[in-house]
Amino acid sequence: MPNERIVFNPDDLESAVRQIAAVWDLDEDALDVLRQTLALFTRPITLVVDEASVVYYSETPLIDHFTFNMQTDELVLLSRDPLTLIDALVEMAMYVAGFATLMGAEDQWKVEFAIGAWKPVRNRIKRQLGVPVLDEPLWIVGLPPNPEDGVLGDQHPFRMLVSQLDMASFTQMVRLAARDDVEVNFPNGTDPRVIEVYIRMKTAMYQVADELALEDWREFNRRLLHFIQDLEEAYHPSDLPVPAWWQHMLLAQDEASLEDPHPPSAGGDLPPGKPRWNPFETYLEELFSEEDADYWE
Repeated sequence: MPNERIVFNPDDLESAVRQIAAVWDLDEDALDVLRQTLALFTRPITLVVDEASVVYYSETPLIDHFTFNMQTDELVLLSRDPLTLIDALVEMAMYVAGFATLMGAEDQWKVEFAIGAWKPVRNRIKRQLGVPVLDEPLWIVGLPPNPEDGVLGDQHPFRMLVSQLDMASFTQMVRLAARDDVEVNFPNGTDPRVIEVYIRMKTAMYQVADELALEDWREFNRRLLHFIQDLEEAYHPSDLPVPAWWQHMLLAQDEASLEDPHPPSAGGDLPPGKPRWNPFETYLEELFSEEDADYWE
């Protein structure tokens, strides 16, 4: 199925509204919100619906269902959900305005931190537009396993993940801190330093975004880099140990890359900053998928 592609020119707003309405089947109230959102843009943009990825990403709730192609300045949608469309357009407006994404940074936790710091700004803009904002978590991670599954508490993947502070748990705490729709339940035996990282990261993300609006991108970027430097000095992430399971997965990824230069992906050509296949992310999606089935609220 070919990708949907819509070119939006701020000088012809209604043309884009008609095209988007045809793809997303929006009602009149949603179209009014769409017009207000598109009015945030000062230059043309292109929206692409990556049809090959829509089905795959519908099953991965713990990642954003859109991304930016930083080479072509395209907004790539990985979902047909109208609320995702609005979130994506608001964040694209932030990207166009100049908010730093850190996509492509060598340290993935910095990208995750930037993602989390964007969200309070995005939500403030949405409230200004009269768009509903999610205020309550939809997912819980870290709850005890179901005894019927035959998994002992000590063998539960999340408990193993948070039992020590290492590169995997550090990166995942940043990632979870960036999610305003996820609540984390830390089981007995959690390394206190892991909880500290989660709380400090979540707090820092809100401090970066505090009271900032679309026009405040310079201050956002200044704060973002300042807090990342402080956090790097506090935790020295590059010196954290790498768990054996992650080392094995990375080795498997390297071997697979040698055999197949185009490893499995969600489909389509995702832009730079969105890896085609990431063993760390694959492990975590599998880790939480079992819990998601039981604790969806």
